[in-house]
Amino acid sequence: MSGPNSQAEPASRPRAKSERAASVMRNQSIDIAKALAICGIVLGHVMRGLSAAAIADPLQGWYEEVDTGLYLVHLSVFFFVSALFLRRGVDREGSSTYLKRRIALLAWLFLAWTLIQGTIQLLSARLVNTPIEPISLVVGLVKPLGQLWFLPTLAIFTLIVVGIAPWKSRGRYLALLVAACAISLARWGVGGEWFFARDLAMFAFFGAGAIVRADRFGRWIASRVSTVIGFLGLLVYTIICWTSDPTPPPEHFAFSRVDATSVTLGVFAATGGLLGVLMISKSLTYVPVVREALAFVGKRSLHIFLAHIVFAAATRIGLMRMGVDDLVIHLIAGTTAGVALSLLLAVAAERLPPAVPFLAAGLVAATHPHVRSRVLSCIR
Repeated sequence: MSGPNSQAEPASRPRAKSERAASVMRNQSIDIAKALAICGIVLGHVMRGLSAAAIADPLQGWYEEVDTGLYLVHLSVFFFVSALFLRRGVDREGSSTYLKRRIALLAWLFLAWTLIQGTIQLLSARLVNTPIEPISLVVGLVKPLGQLWFLPTLAIFTLIVVGIAPWKSRGRYLALLVAACAISLARWGVGGEWFFARDLAMFAFFGAGAIVRADRFGRWIASRVSTVIGFLGLLVYTIICWTSDPTPPPEHFAFSRVDATSVTLGVFAATGGLLGVLMISKSLTYVPVVREALAFVGKRSLHIFLAHIVFAAATRIGLMRMGVDDLVIHLIAGTTAGVALSLLLAVAAERLPPAVPFLAAGLVAATHPHVRSRVLSCIR
């Protein structure tokens, strides 16, 4: 005799299969999006390093267009996907435990990499674009060195979102929405120096990721609607970048104006670019070779973010000392080295024992198998 659930079980199987497929596509598209974003970040930093070294001319039209186009999108994607799994972590561990673990990990990475990167800059002071003094290692704790601002900013955003807890009520949801919009618009295009005021415009994208959540994102990215919306977003981004001078959220191009119009255009362009990258990431999940390669990069995007400055700068310095001043060679070599050598270092560090010299601790904390999943959960 058939039980009462005999008809319900077969009916539930297609739904379960659909949910698994959506979950797989979600995870793959997120990893690919992170890969595209980190490659854009490395290229942007390589370009600015070449500008500071007088190899690239920032007054040339192409430079401003590419610089603005990159900074409109890459960090927006990074912060959005960073918050997608925040709610899941809080539900699993509780707010207090979640915050203690996240903040401790981010603080440790920040301290360790300030020492690592600062020491390298001190030892190569005669060669780098931005030489520092020993006191800069201390100042770097409140005025982060280079790209390291991302870690304390991510910690601050996490504290705010978990503190508001928008998933508890509609009022809290609206509070986060208002706070994210207000903070982002007030600081749009303003980089800042202090760790508590650096690139706060990115909060809108982090807040959006926390509100959307991984489960909702999975269902959305698996739908046909996401393809249409992503294409329209990419179109908006392209038209605005091509026809005007939008202001990127993290910081504006040095010679561009910042006013209500440029900020408004920047908001639409950054949002459209984010949707466009997500659509492209979804499309690339259907190309096996590309999917696997980009997923490999995306899963190690934090490692690349931390280490790429050192390798990109070393490549630029090496080429200059060999007399190479071709801009294209510098762009290709610097970006490739920033990504590939960071990946090699990450993979090598995964095989190191936990007991390593302190200078390597920051890298091992980000890559060692025993702690890698915890660190990566800060951006997943």
